[in-house]
Order: sequence, then structure tokens, then C-alpha cells
Amino acid sequence: MVIDILKREDLLTEITCQASNTNLTAPITTSVKLDISLNPTEVQITTPNRPCSAGERIEVVCVSKGSRPPAKISWWKDGKDLKRYATEEILDDVTTSKLFFTPSSDDNEKTLICRAENPVNADSALEDQWVLNVYYAPIVSVSLTASQQNELIREGSDVHLECNIQANPPAADVRWRFHSKAIPHDPSKGMLLRNNTLIIQNVQKAHRGRYRCLASNLEGESISDEVLLRVQFAPMCASNQKTTYGIAKHEEANVSCAVEADPPEVAFRWSFNNTVSETIDILSYSSDGASRSVARYIPRTRLDYGALYCFAKNAVGIMKEPCIFTIIPTGPPEPVQNCSVTNTTLTTLTLSCDPGDDGGLPQTFHLEVYSMLAEQLIMNLSTMDSPMFIADKLSASSSYLLVSYASNAKGRSMSVALTAHTQLAKEQRTSDGQPVTISTVLVVLMGTVGALVLLAIIIIFIMKARGDKRVKIFRNTRES
Repeated sequence: MVIDILKREDLLTEITCQASNTNLTAPITTSVKLDISLNPTEVQITTPNRPCSAGERIEVVCVSKGSRPPAKISWWKDGKDLKRYATEEILDDVTTSKLFFTPSSDDNEKTLICRAENPVNADSALEDQWVLNVYYAPIVSVSLTASQQNELIREGSDVHLECNIQANPPAADVRWRFHSKAIPHDPSKGMLLRNNTLIIQNVQKAHRGRYRCLASNLEGESISDEVLLRVQFAPMCASNQKTTYGIAKHEEANVSCAVEADPPEVAFRWSFNNTVSETIDILSYSSDGASRSVARYIPRTRLDYGALYCFAKNAVGIMKEPCIFTIIPTGPPEPVQNCSVTNTTLTTLTLSCDPGDDGGLPQTFHLEVYSMLAEQLIMNLSTMDSPMFIADKLSASSSYLLVSYASNAKGRSMSVALTAHTQLAKEQRTSDGQPVTISTVLVVLMGTVGALVLLAIIIIFIMKARGDKRVKIFRNTRES
């Protein structure tokens, strides 16, 4: 017996073969049941296909029916077998498989396949599939537009920075930061925000630095790595450098000129402009090959004082404004001015003065305190801040000579002296002495004369007291 085509309904059909040769004997029979290998009739991913979030574990269920023996289910994602993430249950001809996995942003729009096949029939496979819809926070980066990536950006040009965004759902908000400070849309300052592009018009040195972009969607906010924007610019004077030089006649000064520039390879030129507006090029200078030059300058007459101009240029251009260094004559400082004793106590005196001209050099202020009674120096104070001194640990009810002057590397000024007195107990006094400008020799002479006058007054007082006593004794004797 030949059955050309077996059908699914033929499963477990019993076929009997009967043989006989005469009606006088019973026929012989034998039977067989048909056990048919059946291909799956159905495979379906039963979990609804909804958006999922990157980084969150999901469960996907797939069911296969109609296979004999029961179907084997496998999971595939872009050709990669995911069997280690799946479990399987079999009930009759129904096979149920559960897939547990955590999608990433890279899985978005990839195809997830559930495949069911009869284990004894390689050509029996049926498939159902999902296109994964994975939500994830924006992935952002910053780059120059393609036209500028291989160019050197110079001041005055326009720069386009692109915020490259990969996001699902699409980013709804894009912002920019410069050194962590938000960048607003401000056409008046040449800062334009257009979609995902930052346009910097007429870029300058101040625009050099690190830029970031930020983007956000339903899944969160992300910030890009920093991108350094390099802007090449012509030289400009460096800040915080010495600009005034005090020089005596025939004295050499090394005037240092530092500039900022990109590229840093700079060529320098020096010139001098004096008080009669005569300009002379300075040829005696050296450079370190980068961003600093030192001019050697010696003033020989009063006309050699004025302004030194330092010019620099690089591949971008010449500096807009030269660095200017003022050359002034130096000498000893002028005396301190407007000195007065501003506060007195039993044991302290406070002296305040105004500084005079420093002579073109840093100056130091000094105070010498002389005891009028002891005729000697008892205290020496100095400061570089301002001519204000507090003399303490003095004796109460005492007179002092206060001598103040200024000094610098070229010498010292004339001295200013005044007298002051510490207070008597429970009594407030301040000195009404007037400051005068005197030399050190005159200070000593004044102290000596003052002491002699004081000594003469004391002697006269003693002699008068003795004379009064003798007259009284003589009168008493006569009356007796």
C-alpha cells in the first residue's frame, strides 16, 4: 500500500492489513498507527510591541503550535543567537519561550526574530519578528562643520559648531555652553543659535576655549565632551607686566615686552619717543624666538626719557596697539607730607602721613622715635605699605620727637619731625606740633638744644626755690 501524500489529519490513523486464502480459515490481520512528524503551524510573539528604554530589562514571549515533536524556539537579533537569555516550556504541541534581555541604544531599529522549527525537520522553520523601538537619552558630540575641520581658524572669520545628536525620541531642546557658562542667542554679539548649530561671527581671541552642547528628550539630558576651539590671532600685549621703569642717567635697563599670540612665533620691533615727539628705532634688543623680547636701554640726557614702543607681528598680522613702557628718571624719594599725630594713649602714639613722589622706584617709609628726656633713639619702625606708624610701649606723660622719612634704592628723602606727648592718666591730649622738613643733623641739634633749655629751666627753678627758703629763714631769725 502506498500513500502518496500524508496529511495532518492522518496522524495516529490505524491502518490494518488483512490476508486470507479460503473462506474456511480465519483471515490474518496486522495493524499500524501512523505517527507523523508535523511542522509548526504557527509562531507568534505575543508580547505587544511597545517602546522600551535602554538599560531596562524586558521580557518577550513567543508561542509555537502544531509541531510534532514539539518545536524548538530560538531567538535572533541581527543574526546573533540569544539562546542564553531565553527559557522554554512545552505542553503537548505548544512551545512557549520567554526572552529576558536588556536593550541598549545600539539595539534601536534592530530586528528581533522568534524562530520555531521541528527538531527532526530542518525545513520546517517559521518566524515572527519585531523591529525594536528603544528609547534612550541623547548621545551628543561637537564638531566643526566639514568645511572648517581642516582649516586654521583666524580672528575675524565665522565659525560653525555642530551639535551631533543621536536620540530616540528626537531631542526637543539643544543648548550650548562656553567654559560651563550658558550661551544665549545674541545677534548683537555675533552668537547665533540655529537648530543644532552654533555660529560665532567675527571670531576673536576671547572666543578661544572649550565648548559643549546639551540635548534632552523624554529619557533625559546629555552633555557632550568638551571641544577646544583654537583661534589664531595677531600679537597683543600680555597683562600684568611692568610698564614703568625708573632709570638714572647712564644706567642700563632691560625692558621686557611680553605678548600673547597664536601662532606664538613672533617678530619684534622697538622704537623710542621722547618728550619732544622725536621717534627713534631701538636696535639693541633680543628675543626668545617666541613671545618675549628684551630691549637694552641707557638714557644719557634728559631727552632720553619718554616712552618705549614694542611692536610685534606673526603670521596672522601685526598687533593693533603697541606695548608702551614709560622711562622716567630715578632718584631719592620726596619727603612724606601732611604728617600728624592722629591718636595718643598713655603708652602709644599714632603718626599718619601722605607719601611723596617715590622717585621712580619702590620706596620704604621710616619712623624714628626719640625720647626728649633721655635724649636717645628708642624705636625705629619701617613699612613699604604707607607712612602710617604706631609707636607703642612708650612711657606715660612723656615727650617724644618723631622723625619720619622715605628711602629707595637711590637714597633717602629729607626728614619730617614733630613732637608728641603721651597722655597723663585720665587725660586726653594730642600733639599740636607742626611738621617741618629738616635734615638729620638738624634733628640732632634740635634735640640737644631742647635738652639744654629743659636743663636750664630746671636749674633756675631749683635756684629760685633755694633763694626763697633762705629769705624765709633770715626773716624768721630777725623776728626772733
